[in-house]
Amino acid sequence: MEQAKVVLILAFCFVSHVPTIRCHGVVYQGIMLVYDVTKERTFTNVSKWLRNIEENAVDNVRIVLVGNKIDLENQREVSEKRGKKLADQHGVQFFETSAWANRHVTQPFDSLASQIMEDMTQKVQVERNGTIKLGYGQSINDVRPA
Repeated sequence: MEQAKVVLILAFCFVSHVPTIRCHGVVYQGIMLVYDVTKERTFTNVSKWLRNIEENAVDNVRIVLVGNKIDLENQREVSEKRGKKLADQHGVQFFETSAWANRHVTQPFDSLASQIMEDMTQKVQVERNGTIKLGYGQSINDVRPA
Protein backbone atom coordinates (compact mmCIF):
# COMPACT_ATOMS: atom_id res chain seq x y z
CA MET A 1 0.00 0.00 0.00
CA GLU A 2 1.37 3.39 -1.01
CA GLN A 3 1.73 5.96 1.75
CA ALA A 4 0.36 9.43 1.14
CA LYS A 5 2.62 12.43 1.61
CA VAL A 6 1.40 14.83 4.26
CA VAL A 7 2.23 18.49 4.76
CA LEU A 8 1.59 19.94 8.19
CA ILE A 9 1.16 23.70 8.31
CA LEU A 10 2.01 25.20 11.68
CA ALA A 11 0.32 28.47 12.61
CA PHE A 12 1.68 30.31 15.61
CA CYS A 13 0.03 32.66 18.05
CA PHE A 14 2.64 34.54 20.08
CA VAL A 15 1.42 35.56 23.53
CA SER A 16 3.78 37.33 25.90
CA HIS A 17 3.12 38.47 29.47
CA VAL A 18 -0.55 37.53 29.21
CA PRO A 19 -1.71 34.60 31.36
CA THR A 20 -4.28 33.30 28.89
CA ILE A 21 -4.49 30.55 26.33
CA ARG A 22 -7.03 32.35 24.17
CA CYS A 23 -5.87 33.68 20.82
CA HIS A 24 -8.43 34.90 18.30
CA GLY A 25 -10.79 31.99 19.01
CA VAL A 26 -8.29 29.40 17.82
CA VAL A 27 -8.72 25.77 18.88
CA TYR A 28 -5.27 24.63 19.90
CA GLN A 29 -3.80 21.29 18.93
CA GLY A 30 -0.39 22.11 20.34
CA ILE A 31 1.11 24.64 22.71
CA MET A 32 4.78 25.49 23.18
CA LEU A 33 5.54 27.26 26.45
CA VAL A 34 8.94 28.97 26.49
CA TYR A 35 10.66 30.47 29.50
CA ASP A 36 13.99 32.23 29.93
CA VAL A 37 16.37 30.16 32.10
CA THR A 38 18.02 33.41 33.22
CA LYS A 39 14.78 34.84 34.65
CA GLU A 40 13.03 33.02 37.49
CA ARG A 41 9.79 34.98 37.00
CA THR A 42 9.35 33.54 33.49
CA PHE A 43 9.53 30.04 34.96
CA THR A 44 6.96 30.99 37.60
CA ASN A 45 4.70 32.33 34.84
CA VAL A 46 4.84 29.13 32.76
CA SER A 47 3.95 27.14 35.88
CA LYS A 48 0.78 29.24 36.17
CA TRP A 49 0.11 28.96 32.43
CA LEU A 50 0.38 25.15 32.59
CA ARG A 51 -2.33 25.09 35.25
CA ASN A 52 -4.43 27.50 33.18
CA ILE A 53 -4.05 25.30 30.10
CA GLU A 54 -5.02 22.18 32.02
CA GLU A 55 -8.16 23.91 33.28
CA ASN A 56 -9.21 25.56 30.01
CA ALA A 57 -7.71 23.84 26.97
CA VAL A 58 -9.41 21.36 24.69
CA ASP A 59 -8.87 17.71 25.50
CA ASN A 60 -5.67 16.11 24.27
CA VAL A 61 -3.86 19.35 23.45
CA ARG A 62 -0.15 18.59 23.09
CA ILE A 63 2.26 20.70 25.11
CA VAL A 64 6.02 21.11 25.12
CA LEU A 65 7.93 23.11 27.72
CA VAL A 66 11.08 24.88 26.56
CA GLY A 67 13.80 26.57 28.60
CA ASN A 68 15.63 29.04 26.35
CA LYS A 69 18.94 30.96 26.62
CA ILE A 70 21.03 28.03 27.81
CA ASP A 71 24.03 29.77 26.24
CA LEU A 72 23.96 32.15 29.24
CA GLU A 73 24.92 29.47 31.76
CA ASN A 74 26.60 31.91 34.14
CA GLN A 75 23.31 33.88 34.40
CA ARG A 76 21.06 30.84 34.84
CA GLU A 77 18.40 31.12 37.55
CA VAL A 78 16.36 28.04 36.60
CA SER A 79 18.14 24.69 36.56
CA GLU A 80 17.51 22.07 33.92
CA LYS A 81 16.45 19.74 36.74
CA ARG A 82 13.64 22.13 37.80
CA GLY A 83 12.42 22.48 34.22
CA LYS A 84 12.37 18.71 33.78
CA LYS A 85 10.57 18.26 37.10
CA LEU A 86 7.84 20.74 36.11
CA ALA A 87 7.41 19.03 32.75
CA ASP A 88 7.16 15.62 34.42
CA GLN A 89 4.57 16.91 36.91
CA HIS A 90 2.36 18.01 34.02
CA GLY A 91 3.11 15.11 31.69
CA VAL A 92 4.63 17.26 28.95
CA GLN A 93 7.85 17.02 26.97
CA PHE A 94 10.79 19.20 28.00
CA PHE A 95 13.58 20.79 25.99
CA GLU A 96 16.33 23.30 26.61
CA THR A 97 17.49 25.52 23.76
CA SER A 98 19.56 28.49 22.78
CA ALA A 99 18.01 30.49 19.97
CA TRP A 100 21.06 32.78 19.92
CA ALA A 101 23.54 29.90 19.56
CA ASN A 102 21.10 27.85 17.43
CA ARG A 103 21.31 24.89 19.84
CA HIS A 104 18.46 22.36 19.93
CA VAL A 105 16.04 24.90 18.40
CA THR A 106 14.30 22.56 15.95
CA GLN A 107 13.71 19.67 18.37
CA PRO A 108 10.73 21.20 20.24
CA PHE A 109 9.04 22.14 16.95
CA ASP A 110 9.69 18.71 15.43
CA SER A 111 8.39 16.98 18.55
CA LEU A 112 5.23 19.06 18.75
CA ALA A 113 4.51 18.63 15.04
CA SER A 114 5.06 14.86 15.29
CA GLN A 115 2.71 14.59 18.26
CA ILE A 116 0.00 16.58 16.46
CA MET A 117 0.41 14.47 13.31
CA GLU A 118 0.14 11.29 15.36
CA ASP A 119 -3.09 12.54 16.94
CA MET A 120 -4.52 13.59 13.59
CA THR A 121 -3.56 10.32 11.92
CA GLN A 122 -5.47 8.41 14.57
CA LYS A 123 -8.55 10.52 13.89
CA VAL A 124 -8.52 10.45 10.09
CA GLN A 125 -11.49 8.86 8.45
CA VAL A 126 -11.59 8.54 4.70
CA GLU A 127 -15.09 8.67 3.33
CA ARG A 128 -16.24 7.17 0.04
CA ASN A 129 -16.54 10.57 -1.61
CA GLY A 130 -12.84 11.34 -1.16
CA THR A 131 -13.20 13.65 1.84
CA ILE A 132 -10.82 13.19 4.74
CA LYS A 133 -12.24 14.09 8.14
CA LEU A 134 -9.48 15.30 10.45
CA GLY A 135 -11.38 15.00 13.71
CA TYR A 136 -11.22 18.68 14.63
CA GLY A 137 -14.14 19.88 12.53
CA GLN A 138 -11.89 20.27 9.50
CA SER A 139 -12.01 18.34 6.27
CA ILE A 140 -10.11 18.20 3.02
CA ASN A 141 -12.01 17.54 -0.20
CA ASP A 142 -10.81 16.09 -3.48
CA VAL A 143 -7.83 14.29 -2.01
CA ARG A 144 -5.49 12.99 -4.65
CA PRO A 145 -2.29 10.98 -4.16
CA ALA A 146 0.85 13.15 -4.07
